[in-house]
Amino acid sequence: MEKSGDLNQTTEEKETPVSRPKTKTSIGCLHAHLVGSIVTGLLVLLSLSIKWFDYCLFSFGPFTLAATKDVRIGTKLYEEGDDALYYVWQDELCNEGTSPLESSCPGICDNILSAGRGMLAVTILSILTIVMHIMLCILGCCAIGKKGMKVYLVTMLLLLPFVFYFLGIIILVLVGGMSSFESTEPSEYEDAKDYTMTTGFILAIIVVPFEAIFSALGAFFTRNAFK
Repeated sequence: MEKSGDLNQTTEEKETPVSRPKTKTSIGCLHAHLVGSIVTGLLVLLSLSIKWFDYCLFSFGPFTLAATKDVRIGTKLYEEGDDALYYVWQDELCNEGTSPLESSCPGICDNILSAGRGMLAVTILSILTIVMHIMLCILGCCAIGKKGMKVYLVTMLLLLPFVFYFLGIIILVLVGGMSSFESTEPSEYEDAKDYTMTTGFILAIIVVPFEAIFSALGAFFTRNAFK
């Protein structure tokens, strides 16, 4: 009789779903991870909605750069707040690689081009980061509803938001070349600014350790709910 009982118990253990978390800690981690994913994803989205740095007479953002002062170049007046895509500004301001702004902002044409490429890279990778956060939120909600679920390569998925975002910042620094922007000379345009980091870039730097902590906690703890 005891053997029969042991056999039934063994059978029941085998029939226990592999997706069920071993402890309540896994469900707690899922809830914490879901909140962390939403908050971090919103911070990334917020960083994409504001300007990242000022240089010369412009504020540089993920999608466009905007004039920070009213300035007349040739016959055209650029009013404060006017913005356009990077390549539009470069075409308008640079004629055959030179610009009237060169006297006050050395290398402005090359700087706009390199900054535009860097910002394009960080924008694409930030969008991928947000997509990964949305995917993790969906998986988290499903796992909470099912008391856990099996997901293959879950550790890689949990690490990808940090990898994408950090890679975007690195590419921006390397390709954008902000460290090589020469100091401005207010010979003609008195309001020309040296490279100055603004709210968007500061927020992005703050988000990086948040993403790192979020991914590390997910890889060490939350993954147990996806086994």
